[in-house]
Amino acid sequence: SSVYQMTQLRYFLCYAAALASLILIYLIARVMGGKKSSVTDMLLVGTVAMRVIQNFIQVYKYYYLTEEDYLLLEAIDTYGTSIYNTRLIVIMLALLLVCVFILSLMRYSMNTVCFDDDDSRTLGIKAHRLRLIALACATLMVTIAQVNYGDVGLLALLVPHVCRYWFGSDFRNIL
Repeated sequence: SSVYQMTQLRYFLCYAAALASLILIYLIARVMGGKKSSVTDMLLVGTVAMRVIQNFIQVYKYYYLTEEDYLLLEAIDTYGTSIYNTRLIVIMLALLLVCVFILSLMRYSMNTVCFDDDDSRTLGIKAHRLRLIALACATLMVTIAQVNYGDVGLLALLVPHVCRYWFGSDFRNIL
């Protein structure tokens, strides 16, 4: 049916757009910050890029969707969790498990990301590569949550702070 096709297309587009926006934000932040891209640059560029992308989505909805398509899209947004397909659940769980596995392998090295890149390099760890992999995994996991359960903005802000409060700042304990 068209609802399942639209849901599958939505999943694919959300995952692709999340990774494409991560790459775009990372490249713009790298251009802004010179050779090293700081977290502040990425946050600022990410905030601006998110607003621009949301504006494009709103313009698209307003000008290019028929009323029937718009209502169908709103229904999927509102009741998206009840329109599941076994294949989509398997893909979601596989991506989640791969990301969790990768992050759990990196948990011992993640503490070096807090230091300067030169200090990490002295320890034999490529912080730049580690940061990219962690960002990609985190982006995929947040996209999985957002596509399936709706906006996770407040949780995405609170959970890291609560975890650091409970477990400390050591990534071996947090991850």
